[in-house]
Amino acid sequence: MKILIPVDGSSYSKTALAFLASRRELLALRPHIELLVAPEPLPEIVPRIASKETLIKYYEISAEDVLKPSREFLAKEKIHAEEKVFLTDEPAQAIVEEAKITAPDLIIMGSKNYGVHSGYFVGSVTGAVLSHTTEPVLVLRNRPVPEKADYAVGICVDGSDYSRAAVQYAADHKELFGKNAEYHLIHVSGDYSDLMALGNAMVAKLISSHRKESYERVADTVRPTLEAAGITPVEVSLTGNPGNEIAAYAKKAGLDMLVLGSRGQNTLMTTVLGSTASRTASQADVPLLVIRKPVNYP
Repeated sequence: MKILIPVDGSSYSKTALAFLASRRELLALRPHIELLVAPEPLPEIVPRIASKETLIKYYEISAEDVLKPSREFLAKEKIHAEEKVFLTDEPAQAIVEEAKITAPDLIIMGSKNYGVHSGYFVGSVTGAVLSHTTEPVLVLRNRPVPEKADYAVGICVDGSDYSRAAVQYAADHKELFGKNAEYHLIHVSGDYSDLMALGNAMVAKLISSHRKESYERVADTVRPTLEAAGITPVEVSLTGNPGNEIAAYAKKAGLDMLVLGSRGQNTLMTTVLGSTASRTASQADVPLLVIRKPVNYP
């Protein structure tokens, strides 16, 4: 497994390193780990008045200031990682370009804030990376990582190739979640509360039947993948706004991580990244693993 971790010396990148150190089952497989640092850009006027040699020296010193504590932390945890420095004032672009070259199985990043705006995580390098890379991105909040080997993981599905890719990723990388991880297969159907409020027994029966059929149709597309991986999930059928319901369930069930596709289409053909992922992230405080490539099933 190839893992890319951008570091900038902040508490957010420290959280990313702490998460990596907590995944002992994953580390036992000796993944290839790369730390990527793009030093803080200088004020616009500085490059115009400083020599090229001075600028290079500044970036080298800045990079070392970031890498030294990261290097010391990983050495203490007996984790080997390669290092790469980009001399650029566009860290997100550097991360995306490096991901294109190395094709990592996972990019681990912290995020200062989540928000719902134009469908993206706003106000952060993480948002820019999410909008331009097709590699899996694990977005961590600035909170202590769960101190346990086995996670409770929610996998969100909507019947799209992207959500099937999320299931496939979870099945292929069980070491990321722990040998005895607990999986929750989560599907959210539409909210028909207005129709239910009419009190018509026939309508209520039809809606109930539709919800069940919707869940089974979606679940049937991923059950074989989970069974092949030896995963028997808790199957969860919810009703309402997907982002709201997923976030609420994650809190209620005590989930440690959520996994979902980022560009799939739900049954209403709305873009998942623009609604479900961003709304879930804005309301849930658990790590969010965003899968960016679809899986085309035969």
